[in-house]
Amino acid sequence: MSYVIYPIVTARIAVDTGRLTYLRNYGKRAWLPCPFYLITGGPEPVLVDTSASADLMSHIRLEPVEPVLDFQEGLANAGFSLEEIRIVILTHLMYDHCANSKLLPNARFVVQKNELDFALALTRCLQDPTGEICLKAPFRDSRR
Repeated sequence: MSYVIYPIVTARIAVDTGRLTYLRNYGKRAWLPCPFYLITGGPEPVLVDTSASADLMSHIRLEPVEPVLDFQEGLANAGFSLEEIRIVILTHLMYDHCANSKLLPNARFVVQKNELDFALALTRCLQDPTGEICLKAPFRDSRR
């Protein structure tokens, strides 16, 4: 079995380079991609994170945001529909990594238990800026 990882970029954000290069290069702008990743080659496709739309991020971030590709369009370009995604690994539950999760009707989400507990304690971690919940209960511990 040969796995292929496809980065799919939904937006780009401008940040001051000083935030990236500790105490150096302040005042210079760097454009960073906001990707999610599609992994193919296994029994079914797997996503790592789901990113967020440029529109959503532009309402939250102070820095400029540019749209690159719609989430659904990015999946379609790779040959998949929203309905075909059944496994999503979320690295953490900040909006820019999980906001598009709500678009995946058949997906099961994998996230670290401590991360989920923290996010549930601060429910706004699971909300997008409009207040809509990105991930919905019930949550279950698959180790049981």
